[in-house]
Amino acid sequence: MVTLYYVIGIFTCQFGIPIKRFNLCIGFIMNERIEILEQDKSRRMDDFYQAFKEKLVDTHTFPSDYLFKFIVSSEQQNIARLHAIFENANAAFSIRDSKNGKYSSVTIKASVNDVEDVVIYYRQAASIEGVVML
Repeated sequence: MVTLYYVIGIFTCQFGIPIKRFNLCIGFIMNERIEILEQDKSRRMDDFYQAFKEKLVDTHTFPSDYLFKFIVSSEQQNIARLHAIFENANAAFSIRDSKNGKYSSVTIKASVNDVEDVVIYYRQAASIEGVVML
């Protein structure tokens, strides 16, 4: 939280920095918060993928074919990025557009050697803006 103080006609932040340097003060605090939030998000994602790995081990045998499902906006670049991620996997793609044509459902059947392969593909796909991974 940023606190402003009014002292002798000069605004200062909680560190006592004069108003002309106030933007630096906010930037310092905001960057610190963003870094903490990013670390927390990273930790939650790691926890999610660890739990996902455990479920995969319980429900699948490897090596095997694995069915990946994604929903992306129908922009060609998003579908092309999915193709690029799976280009070395000899994957089979099935693409269906939504009724209004705004989104595409992409089903990919790819051979994977182990749980790590599945997670690697999902982590790469997570970099696509707006992707929904099912």
